[in-house]
Amino acid sequence: MAAAAIGTDTGGSTRIPAALNGLVGFKPTARRIPLDGILPLWLSLTLDSAGPIARSVADCALLDRLLSSPTAELHAPALRGLRLAVPQAVVLDELSAAVAAAFSSACTKLSAAGAVIVELPLREFAPAWTRY
Repeated sequence: MAAAAIGTDTGGSTRIPAALNGLVGFKPTARRIPLDGILPLWLSLTLDSAGPIARSVADCALLDRLLSSPTAELHAPALRGLRLAVPQAVVLDELSAAVAAAFSSACTKLSAAGAVIVELPLREFAPAWTRY
């Protein structure tokens, strides 16, 4: 549900959950990423650090670069030819008007940038959803 996340790690609290879920967790050197607003587990803050959790080492490296250097420059990935599926059953049901408009706008912008938006009926989702 997210491309990446940030966790805190003193003794494995980022790395272990990441590994148990097939993800990559990285504990950077203490204070590489500012700990402003983070409640310390270790009183001296010498062991605490904040680090990325993501699907790949490359994604963790990118997030680490962003978090540790506020002036880091990023290059957007090429969207031309990227295929994105948009399920039509259940997923878009009952969206508020504001969320539906924002989602539609995002799809339009992605399409204009070269991504191929594929609407999929996925009616198979509907029976499972009605049980809840």
